[in-house]
This record gives sequence, structure tokens and C-alpha cells, in this order.
Amino acid sequence: KTATLEGNVIIDQGPSRMAGSRGTFQLEAKTGRLEDASADLAPTYHIIAEWIEKIGESTYRVHHGVFTACDVPDPAWSFYLSEATVTLDDYAHMKNVSFRIGSVPLLYSPYLVWPTKEDRASGFLVPGVGYNGRRGAYLGLTYYWVTGRSTDLTSNLDLYSSGSYGLGEEFRWAPSLESAGLFQGY
Repeated sequence: KTATLEGNVIIDQGPSRMAGSRGTFQLEAKTGRLEDASADLAPTYHIIAEWIEKIGESTYRVHHGVFTACDVPDPAWSFYLSEATVTLDDYAHMKNVSFRIGSVPLLYSPYLVWPTKEDRASGFLVPGVGYNGRRGAYLGLTYYWVTGRSTDLTSNLDLYSSGSYGLGEEFRWAPSLESAGLFQGY
């Protein structure tokens, strides 16, 4: 009840597709591993890796790969990682991650958790880095909090090399399709 596959291997399971040069697949459990692999996972996630292993109904283990929600092969942004466990409609837990814009690495983290939920999810956003002529270099930290079905709050903390800092809040609400509001302060 185990298939050993070689050549141009493609495995379709509902909206998800995995492809690779070789692999093994357990037919009853619907799990397996592909080498020199890529995966297109619903709703919009793409993985290219040394190997991808499907270990559960919606959970994948990735070894030395790229994770993105952009079009491949040239994504606008991506995470390069040494290993990850990705559970759809939950979170991706990644190790030794470099965040890249195009092919340029911007940030490194030894560990990163990224939401893979279709619905809005609370959590830290990608940090902002830059330079301001008056305050010097800065690091911008942002937390997004889903406060209700139709409300959310975004909190910002900007730290500058001159010793100054900035705090900001943005509260949004949309109780119906015809009405919405926004409150911002910095």
C-alpha cells in the first residue's frame, strides 16, 4: 500500500498539488514525501524545496526551501528556510528564515511563525526598517489584533537610533457593507 514514484511525479489532492522528481506515497494514509519538490497549496501558498513531506491531512514538512504566497518562480516576497512545518488554515512554523524581497534578503530570524489562515489572524507583522533624516535609522514593530468579526486594531512602535520613538494606533470597523470607519493616531 506504498507507491514508489520516479520521474515527473504529480500528486493532486483536491485543490492542492505536489510535484517532484521522485517519492513515496502511502495510499491509505494519503501521506508521503517528494524530493526536488514543489507544492501549490490552497488557498494561495507555494513551496519549492529539497523535499516536501505530507504528514497529515493539511500538514506538510519542508526541508531547505522557499515559502511564499506570490506567483512563482519569481515571487515578489518569500521566506527562504532550512525547515518548516506548515499546517493549512493554521500556522507555518519555520526555522532559520530569511525574508526576501525579490532575490534580496532583508531580515533573518532563527524562528518564525506565519499565519496560513484564510480568515484574518492576530499577530506581529513584518518589521519595518529604514532611515529618517531627522531621527536616524529606525525599526518599526507592528501588531495586528482582530478584535471582533468586523473590527481590528493595529498598534505601531517605531524605535529610532537617535533615542526617540513613536507610538501609533489604527482602529477600523465595518459593521455592514454600507458603513465603515477608521480612527488613526500617532
